[in-house]
Amino acid sequence: MMIDSIYWDLDDTLLNYNDAFTRAASTSFAALHPFLSSHDVTYWLPHFKACCDDYWPAYEKKRLSRDRYLALRFHRSLQRANVASAVSWHSFEAALRQQIPRLCTFFPGISDILKKLTQQAIPLGMITNGSRSFQQAKLVALQLNQWLCADRIHICEEGTLQKPNPQLFSTVQTIHNDKAPLYIGNSWHLDIVPARQAGWQTIWYAPSSEESDAACLTTPEALLTKLSAYIEAAK
Repeated sequence: MMIDSIYWDLDDTLLNYNDAFTRAASTSFAALHPFLSSHDVTYWLPHFKACCDDYWPAYEKKRLSRDRYLALRFHRSLQRANVASAVSWHSFEAALRQQIPRLCTFFPGISDILKKLTQQAIPLGMITNGSRSFQQAKLVALQLNQWLCADRIHICEEGTLQKPNPQLFSTVQTIHNDKAPLYIGNSWHLDIVPARQAGWQTIWYAPSSEESDAACLTTPEALLTKLSAYIEAAK
């Protein structure tokens, strides 16, 4: 259980992305449709989130381009909610991406855990998929640079080496000459499996999940206990 570095996933591991996304979608949609009542916006929102989920598998499997996915989830939600709108999906997406970083918050207990970890002689980093500018905006909003080593923050954009490719983890390990890295993520498929395939130790931490697998930690107390065991073994 020896470790010499810790890397985190970002969305839905450190920060409550689902909550920020939901609030940002509602705020952005309302601002772009001032003629709608709050009831209309509330009615539209679950249709939009359902469309996000409905078209995600096709996007994830490369059957839809990113632009097509974003367009479909917006326009189909309008159809399902029976909303007449002259707003383009580009305008909605721009507003959404501007709002999300402003609304990002840590999951309960995470900032305290990060503070405790910085007191140890173990460098902290991050490996996350996504647009560099978008992910960086979240890092700034949450002031994560006070805890994470700047040179160990790896934001993997589309078209580059990304999770769930285990080669990404091997590459990061080589760059930093880590001997026993640990990765903490919320997705079994995207985070835990590829990290283990690359020989990393892992903690499956999904605080917003209803996952029933005993291996999945869902509370900050359980996460801190697990981390403490790793840190104690590293002394």
